[in-house]
Amino acid sequence: MTMSWTPELIESRRTFEEAVDQIEFAILAGALAVGDRLPSERNLATGMGISRPTVREAIRVLADAGAVEVRPGAGGGIFVKSEAVSKSVQAGVATAVGNVGDVLEARRLFEPQVAQLAGIFASEDDFRRLRETIGKQRDAVGDRERTNRLDEQFHVSIAVATGNPVVLRMMRTLLRRLSIAWDMDYRSSDEPERGIAAHEETLAAIMARDPIAIDIAMDRHLSILEGLWEGAAGRPRLRRAGVRAPGVARFEIGVVQ
Repeated sequence: MTMSWTPELIESRRTFEEAVDQIEFAILAGALAVGDRLPSERNLATGMGISRPTVREAIRVLADAGAVEVRPGAGGGIFVKSEAVSKSVQAGVATAVGNVGDVLEARRLFEPQVAQLAGIFASEDDFRRLRETIGKQRDAVGDRERTNRLDEQFHVSIAVATGNPVVLRMMRTLLRRLSIAWDMDYRSSDEPERGIAAHEETLAAIMARDPIAIDIAMDRHLSILEGLWEGAAGRPRLRRAGVRAPGVARFEIGVVQ
């Protein structure tokens, strides 16, 4: 059967859920039949106006539910497997969405301390790389996929600046799990500038090697994505981790606090 369905641009901030819903509805409505091949991951991302990692996660949920299957190889692709879409699709969506909240909480506990370490160990080369990434972000405004990659690159570079390979691996693991949430960023006209300003404030604090300034900058920085996620997902955060407790631990070389 010739596939007659084409993806529509997603206007809502609830990008991941909307992507799953759009494909699911096309199957239920008969626009996609068993055996039909969906557009490629790249074309789905372009057509919906979302990132490829978010499309990948949406396809994974649909595949786990038995709605589609992904066939590898030259003749492979994404194919409709069943018109009887299981309720487990929505269960898979709920699980994926819930995981983002968990990752945001873990990030809140971890990344501010990474920035504190960067404030101690970062070199001039680290500062240069971070400045260059911010400059690339300004040039890339309007290209959502590139700005998301550069956002991730900025945070990875902070981990690199600690000089600790274990911290770097942990940071990469966290950031890979945030692809769904990041796709909601840069969706209103002020979000790119707001994110870039947060990066500039964070970099200035790290360059000043001021632990208090780093703590304040990271609190503001992480709150951007946390707030977007809370509003777009329609689910309050289970634990308000954004309030900084007095006497928060600081790192100093040779000093235990």
